[in-house]
Amino acid sequence: MKSLSVKQVRDQLRQVLDAAESGQTTIITRRGKPVAVISPTAADSVPFPDLSAFRANLKPRGQTLSQTLLKLRREERG
Repeated sequence: MKSLSVKQVRDQLRQVLDAAESGQTTIITRRGKPVAVISPTAADSVPFPDLSAFRANLKPRGQTLSQTLLKLRREERG
């Protein structure tokens, strides 16, 4: 595992990212103390799950937000 200072990472960001792409983890230090880690992502990780099937099964209930806002505005006006 490689360790670099913030300045070194700033100067060598492309190389650090290339290293992460090839599977290497880099520890970033500030004043000699570790503060962050740049590591490769898991090959099978999905940042956001696909919720389209879940959303398709949702059924609207009650009023829409637009309807509710219109009703509240009318009530405020009297």
